[in-house]
Amino acid sequence: MPSPSDQTLELLTASIGAVRSFPARYSIIPETARFIETFCASHDVGRDDGLRLTLIVEELVANTIVHGHGGESDAPIVIGFSVASDAVTLRYEDTAPAFDFAAALAQTIDPLDVDFDLRPVGNLGLRLLSHYADSVSYARTSGRNQITLTLRRTP
Repeated sequence: MPSPSDQTLELLTASIGAVRSFPARYSIIPETARFIETFCASHDVGRDDGLRLTLIVEELVANTIVHGHGGESDAPIVIGFSVASDAVTLRYEDTAPAFDFAAALAQTIDPLDVDFDLRPVGNLGLRLLSHYADSVSYARTSGRNQITLTLRRTP
């Protein structure tokens, strides 16, 4: 019987099309960027959209490492993509403690709406991700955070 991470990979591959698993380490950042670049090139996703996806994945990986696991680990991060004519969907999973990204995003104050001296520390990553994503959803399933972001493709 496959392990939970193998089952997740199988489900994502069947429903998304391009999926990879990485350890929760900073050293994977260049490898995730190559994965995104390869996906975009093979699915005719433009450069600007690829750069947005890369920035989003880098932010999610950093959050998993720093806030989720409290440091680097071999815990899996699973990244998957699907593409439609007008959108790209990113599915991001980790095994860090539960963190409802979508709910946290809804509760953050846009720091640009607050005077510089009164801006809260943190949450800029959440705001950045929300700026690029047209929709964000979160689920906690089988001990995994599952974040799905959909980005409208640029013409």
